[in-house]
Amino acid sequence: RLKAKWIDKIYHSSFTHKSRGVAILFRKGTLFKHTSTIADKEGRYIIVIGELNTEKVILVNIYGPNFDSPLFFKKVFNNIPELTQYNLIIGGDFNCTLDPYLDRSTKQRKNIKDVWRTENPTGREYSFYSPVHKTYSRIDYFL
Repeated sequence: RLKAKWIDKIYHSSFTHKSRGVAILFRKGTLFKHTSTIADKEGRYIIVIGELNTEKVILVNIYGPNFDSPLFFKKVFNNIPELTQYNLIIGGDFNCTLDPYLDRSTKQRKNIKDVWRTENPTGREYSFYSPVHKTYSRIDYFL
């Protein structure tokens, strides 16, 4: 169990004690009113719905599979409720690159951007190294 003095609320989804798991944590004093939670039984994503301060929000944390799995992401996005009255914040370890040209040490290019990429349009910083492929990749995002 995760314990720290600064933590007030924890919403989590876990698979086993040694494999997978995601969480959304709130610092003490954060004004968050919980409405509902959608937790993946395999510990790969959690969706928390509520009000942060006075704003309606949907918070999503993703731990993507380490292989190409469009069906996984489709499942996650299909579980996100209607967004017409909510702000959506998605973060996590997607285990994939959004722009392989900038986010991997190989040279292929697509046109998808995340918040960090918007602020750092030509920056190259990586969060993962594959010794098998001898490449660096940026696979952790906030969208």
